[in-house]
This record gives sequence, structure tokens and C-alpha cells, in this order.
Amino acid sequence: MQARFYLPMYGRFASPDPARDQHIELTQSWNIYSYVRNMPTMRIDPTGLYTWGRSLGGSSSDEDLLRTALNTPVNQTNQALDMLVNRTDVRAGLSEIDSKIDNCADPSVRSEASRSRNAIETEGLENGVSIVAGQSGQRGDVGVTNTIAQKSGVGVHEIGLSFGQIPQGGMGQALEHEGTHVADRKEAIGLGNSARGMWKWALANPQLNPTKYSREFKASSLQLSLFGSIYGVSPAPGQSNTDYLNNFLKNSYGVTPENQDETLWP
Repeated sequence: MQARFYLPMYGRFASPDPARDQHIELTQSWNIYSYVRNMPTMRIDPTGLYTWGRSLGGSSSDEDLLRTALNTPVNQTNQALDMLVNRTDVRAGLSEIDSKIDNCADPSVRSEASRSRNAIETEGLENGVSIVAGQSGQRGDVGVTNTIAQKSGVGVHEIGLSFGQIPQGGMGQALEHEGTHVADRKEAIGLGNSARGMWKWALANPQLNPTKYSREFKASSLQLSLFGSIYGVSPAPGQSNTDYLNNFLKNSYGVTPENQDETLWP
């Protein structure tokens, strides 16, 4: 058991956060006894922590990877070092999202961004989210796949990141975008109640079974609102956000309002 006991009279946990998710630029993260950085009305921590996929070292600690990296001959590809660098990029991206949320003046954007960020949560134990290197689907530089454990009905969400294809400084945007997809899938699985009833539920609730266009428009719109651009590209002068996003989705995903592609649960 790795539960943390809460002391309501103090508004603090009795034990420190095992993730030690601290960042020098975010003062609320310094208190490892607080709950969701002292912002319980904006954030939740329902299950805890995400895990690294095998391509990012799996259960190996940073120390384990560093030890392996130091013992790798210089004439061989240093996979352990690449894993460490990629892990650092992911942590920096998540930290950037936290900073953007903390400084966002629009309550609706803050709320949606927090929902996406909370779907990934912090590093450590299993919460149904695994971050891996390489494409998680068949398209794009980043993506998320969804697998349902047929026996338990629990959603297993894999965020695949092709590190070499994500624009410089774009890790935070990539993770926020994919976090929106993970949040939608987690919510759908929760409403569907079980894996075996998922597709029956989807047919009965088409409004909660969005098309690919709808899903990508939602995630990209939040990305644009929180970061002010999509990987450094903003709407042209006089161009509406909707027109900009529709052009982006057509070029990046091949979907349009007229051609929306498959639904979340076929």
C-alpha cells in the first residue's frame, strides 16, 4: 500500500509526495505535503502518477539509466543516455504546462487545460497512462492510443512521442494536446462503465462519441488558447481561430468539417 493520509485540520498530507514533483520556478511545488500545489478547486490527483514505457526505460530509475549510460562504450549507440534526455524533455514539457496554467487569465481555458494535465498527472506509479518513445499510432509525430483491458474494464492509455519530430520547445504543447485525448478517453471509459459495454454505450450516446475532426479540433483549440500558437505558428492577421484550426487540421490530420473521419469508439 502506498496511500497518503490527509489531515483536514491542517489542509496537508501527513506524508510527502513520493513523486517529489518540484520545480524551482513554481513555488507551490516546493511544499511536498500540499495537495495539487494548493489549488484543489482547479486540480485533482485521483490516482497519482504516470509511468515510463519500455522505450523510455520502463521501471528503471534515472540512476539506473545513468549507470548504464556511463558503462556504454563510446562506439555504441547510447540508448540509456537517449532515454534520460527524453525523460528530461517530458518533465520540462509538463512543467511548462503547469506554468502556463498558473498564469492563464481565462477561467475556461484554465479549467480545460487542468483537465488535460490532470489526465497525465505526475511520474511514478501506474495510473493507466504510459509515456513511450516513438509513434503511438500510425500517423503524426505524437499520438495516443487507447486499449481497454477486456477483463477489468480499465483503460490503458499510451502517449507516444517521436522526439526527433516534435519542434524545438514544443514538448509542452504536444503533451497538453495528447492529455486532452487521454482525458476524453478516461471520461468515456468511466461513463461506459465497463470495457465490454463500451461499444454498446457508444452507439447509444453518439454525442459523447466524437469524430476525429471533433477530437482534434478540441485538442488543437486548447493548445492554441493556452500557448498562443501551435508549435510557433499563430493565425494570420485577420484570420479567425476557426479558419486557422480548420487549415491546420486539414494539413496535419486530413480531416475537415465535411470529412470528419472515424468516431472515438467505432
